[in-house]
Amino acid sequence: MHALRQDDVVLACLPFSRGGVSAHAQWKASTWSGIQHTSLLEPKYKNQGDIMKNKKLKYIIIGILAFIVFISLRKINENRERHFDDLIPYKHRDFESFSFRKDISLEDTTRAVDWVSSDQNQIDELMRFLSQYRLKKISNETFNERLSENGVRDFEFFINHSRANVAIVFVQGDVVHIFGNYYEVVNGPINMEWIREFDDKNEKRYTPK
Repeated sequence: MHALRQDDVVLACLPFSRGGVSAHAQWKASTWSGIQHTSLLEPKYKNQGDIMKNKKLKYIIIGILAFIVFISLRKINENRERHFDDLIPYKHRDFESFSFRKDISLEDTTRAVDWVSSDQNQIDELMRFLSQYRLKKISNETFNERLSENGVRDFEFFINHSRANVAIVFVQGDVVHIFGNYYEVVNGPINMEWIREFDDKNEKRYTPK
């Protein structure tokens, strides 16, 4: 007596149509179709995984490119010519006082300022004068080389604010130091005659506090 095959057992349980052949054929066809359907799904899921990986890679590449573009534009912006007054961190509504001095020896860093004023008219007048000059950023090394050529700083001023940090500006020849950044005057030299007249008229009006 031979062993029954699985197909024979299933066939015996199936309702027979005429001759029983149709039912068996239908069962085998549906079973094979299910197997094929399952096998077809596997590549689909694999492809979806690949798509997700490709999307992540695409986002990473886009992020890197955006960062490079941002750094490049920032570098270009830093190195482009700017108006003198635009680079001074002057907070008009937060203004408290303004102090000025000129012809400062580099050895005499403790000398008092020439005058101090809480009137904004003076700093606004100076800002309008400086707006005609354009500055370009330079390195600290270049600034120090230019600085050593002349032992006297032409002028400097301080803008004190109620809440914001003090704005400090040093000018010597064709180089400028603004709160940790160094520049050269592109369309200089600065009119020192105007600066001396500005200092003299305000020194007579104001005295250091």
